[in-house]
Amino acid sequence: VYVCEGHFEEIIPRQSLKMVDDWIKGPDGKIIDENLSCEITFMALGDGCDLAVRQSGFKSPEFARECETGWHQCLDRLQKLTQRDEIPG
Repeated sequence: VYVCEGHFEEIIPRQSLKMVDDWIKGPDGKIIDENLSCEITFMALGDGCDLAVRQSGFKSPEFARECETGWHQCLDRLQKLTQRDEIPG
């Protein structure tokens, strides 16, 4: 389990988010990385949307790969939660 603290630098509704992870701690409570920049861009796609995530500033390629895996897991879960047939009426 990773814990992070950060802030949003820019929010453009329905277009993009820019944020910074000020620090990220690993399961042992030690800081793994700091000052990671992340930009999420939303693109209209039919009656939904697609998005792109760009994250930079990693100290190690291994942690970058772990973060990529984490984003995929979060976005896959979000997609399942937002499917029309699963939204309570």
